[in-house]
Amino acid sequence: MKKLIFTFFLIILNVCVFAQSTNSFNYQAIVRNAAGEAVVTQPVSFRLSILKGSTTGSNDYSEKHSTTTNQFGLVTLAIGNGTDKIGDFDAINWGTDNYFLKVEIDPAGGTAYVNMGTTQLLSVPYALYAKKADALTGGITETDPVFVTSAANGITSIMVGNWNSAYSWGNHSGLYRPLSYVPSWSEITSNPLSFVSPTNNQLLKYNSTSNKFENWTPNYLTSFNETDPIFTAWNKATGISITSSQVSDLQTTITNNAAVLTNTAKISYPNADATKVANLSGTNTGDETTASIKVKLGITTLSGSNTGDQDLTGKVDKITGKELSTNDYTTAEQTKLAGIAIGAEVNVNADWNSTIGDAQILNKPTTISGYGIIDAVSTTGDQTILGNKTFTGTITVATPINASDAVNKAYVDLLLNKISALENSLIMSGSYVKDIDGNLYGTIKIGNQIWMIENLRTTKYNDGTPIPNVTDANAWIVLNTGAYCDYNNTPSNSSTYGKLYNYYTVVDPRNLCPSGWHMPTDAEWTTLITTYLGGESLAGGKLKATFQWTSPNSGADNSSGFTALPGGDRYCVNGVFYGLGSYGGWWSSTANSSIDAWCRSLYYNAANVSRDNCVKQYGLSVRCVRN
Repeated sequence: MKKLIFTFFLIILNVCVFAQSTNSFNYQAIVRNAAGEAVVTQPVSFRLSILKGSTTGSNDYSEKHSTTTNQFGLVTLAIGNGTDKIGDFDAINWGTDNYFLKVEIDPAGGTAYVNMGTTQLLSVPYALYAKKADALTGGITETDPVFVTSAANGITSIMVGNWNSAYSWGNHSGLYRPLSYVPSWSEITSNPLSFVSPTNNQLLKYNSTSNKFENWTPNYLTSFNETDPIFTAWNKATGISITSSQVSDLQTTITNNAAVLTNTAKISYPNADATKVANLSGTNTGDETTASIKVKLGITTLSGSNTGDQDLTGKVDKITGKELSTNDYTTAEQTKLAGIAIGAEVNVNADWNSTIGDAQILNKPTTISGYGIIDAVSTTGDQTILGNKTFTGTITVATPINASDAVNKAYVDLLLNKISALENSLIMSGSYVKDIDGNLYGTIKIGNQIWMIENLRTTKYNDGTPIPNVTDANAWIVLNTGAYCDYNNTPSNSSTYGKLYNYYTVVDPRNLCPSGWHMPTDAEWTTLITTYLGGESLAGGKLKATFQWTSPNSGADNSSGFTALPGGDRYCVNGVFYGLGSYGGWWSSTANSSIDAWCRSLYYNAANVSRDNCVKQYGLSVRCVRN
């Protein structure tokens, strides 16, 4: 596959015959990602199948393995010792036919397996065949009457192991009885307990003399008469004697006296107490008179009803001569009034256009700046206008002369017509092609084929039907209809690298490519690479652009003019984006099976181009070829 590369170094390491009857042989591989880097310390799962006769032969055996790559990306599996087995590994007759190993992997550690390829098993596994001693002729009939009649018949290795563990605790002689053993009544009744008519919840106590547990009834406390001579003998001279009636009287007094409860209304106190409260001021140094309190507060005369504290500091003498009010004014109001000359008049019926009479407004500003406006638009002369302005009516703009001049609609329409004519001319000449969205693509002739030199960016089929833009990863991986996406769901990436499409878009009958163009088949890719560019080992560098690729961009010279860019891909297993700048993959329209199709892959660290079978849910780039 294109996405995960396997480096098979010493695939069949040796033959291992384990203690169990099952045989196996080891298999090792290094897992690498699309960038050629080892996938280290990551859970992965494999499905391994042994095919008989050919790479497409019958499946004689398959099993699954779940493991984790080590720090070098290496995995080691024992084929024959996996899980979820289908078939009998021991029953494979290695000497009767050729056998092939098919490897499938889910790099996420699940069960979404991707076919990594099939390779023939050579000499080493056939040591399993040699183990069967094929050279032996005739038959052997084995009987073992000694074992069958032996007392050891039926003893398993587990039983032996258990016995060895138990014996290590000490000598168990005399601790074990035969299965037929029945204890006597004396053995049952001779116990260290002595019961006399036992009942439920009977309490026992241990008798050290008889060395037995015996019935026991404790001496519970059943009654108690309490006297308190200490309290009655209390010396009242050392304290205060309070009777219950006194406590009741105190409670009634507090409950009926709101002043005690709220401590706010002095009128609730008895008169003598009210007088004392009225004379309190500052630190309590004794009774105060009303006169002394007035002196301390600086009050000489009080009149009227007390409606609360009054703020006297903001009052000033009334303003005389203004004839505005008889009320006093605050200092701030006084300052404002002082600015009005005596005898001044304010006209409240002014007329902006009046030039005589009371309605006339004198000393009106004569300039825009006089009104405080500093960025108004002038109707004459040159002017710099800041900010955004909205104009209504007809704005006349002259034909531009200078580089910074504005242009009118007629001038713009003329330019658009010229551009359209130029585009049509380029398209007719074959130098460019336009898609249904209006995107222009350059073209290049390689051999007898004419290819786009940019990755496709259209969002519609050629009949105008929108292609769904699927951004959700979970939705992407289960698609079986056409869809596209931008790398990392970022539209700006598509401006340079083009969009990514799944295989179902590529083969949709509404056509992805512009009119007169089509998706290349696997055969057309092969013609480009093998016939025109010298084969897979050389064609990669000839196809790759010399820019946008991650260093070292091995072998890249773009000598073909194809200008392949590394648009990355969207992975079919988890919908994650990989490889922008380091990998480019392009669809063909040719299916390989019901789940995958042929594609072409280029890498930043390789000069070759590879032919891969890519799962149809991959998101890959598209290049169209001319009919």
